Amino acid sequence: MNQPLYTEDPLKGKKVLIGFLHAAPTGAIYLEKDVKEAVHRFRKYDGYAIQFEEFEKLKDKISIIKINETDTGMVFVATIVDWTEKGELIDEGHGKQWLLQKKFMHRLENK
Repeated sequence: MNQPLYTEDPLKGKKVLIGFLHAAPTGAIYLEKDVKEAVHRFRKYDGYAIQFEEFEKLKDKISIIKINETDTGMVFVATIVDWTEKGELIDEGHGKQWLLQKKFMHRLENK
């Protein structure tokens, strides 16, 4: 499984790629999201976000969200439980998004 996931960005007025759904060897489904730290990280919160509507659809289907910072090589993962329990709803102009601060994510070895 390598299924792309898109959402509508109201500020840009077009569909944007959220990431890809993958199946782990265990069968668990996870979301992998490539970001540019310099562009996509919310500095005010030091975290990353996913469109709220998509998060609501995914939260009962996936087990992990993996974020690859393509410009730094750093990789972060967090369980959907962490996203649900420690995340927060924000709206910074691109529609409602569910954000998790990096302090609640686990940093993996660089890619």
